[in-house]
Amino acid sequence: MENKDKSIEKTDVHGLNKISFKDRYDHLCSIQDSSLANEACIWIGRYGARMHLTQEQVSNLLPFLQHFVNTGTINMEPVIEWEQGDLMENLCMHDSVYDLSGVDQFGQKYQAMGVYTDGELVRVNDIEKI
Repeated sequence: MENKDKSIEKTDVHGLNKISFKDRYDHLCSIQDSSLANEACIWIGRYGARMHLTQEQVSNLLPFLQHFVNTGTINMEPVIEWEQGDLMENLCMHDSVYDLSGVDQFGQKYQAMGVYTDGELVRVNDIEKI
C-alpha cells in the first residue's frame, strides 16, 4: 500500500504489523495485528483507548466506512426516489392511489402504493423490496 499520508508509518513491533497515524486532533493512533493465537483480530484506536476487533466485526463495519468515504456520512438509511405508476383508485375528488416504483441510493428497487392529494405524494404504503 502506497503511503500517501505522511502521518501514517508502518512499523513492526514484536513481529506484529502496526500502522501508526494521527487523528483529526493530532492524537497518536494505531491499527495493529493482535497476538491472539486462536482468532484473527486487530487493535484499533488511540493509545489508552483501543478496541479489539475480530475479522467479522471489521467486515460488518466496512460498508459504513466505505459509505462515509463516498458520502461523508455513515447514515445508510435508504432514500427512495419514487416514480408514479398506474392509477389504482380514486378515493375522493382530491385523493388518488397509484402504484409506485422506486430505487434507493444503493440501487435497491421497491414497489409500493402511493396516496396523492391534489397531485402531490402525501403517503407511501406497503413498501416492498423487489
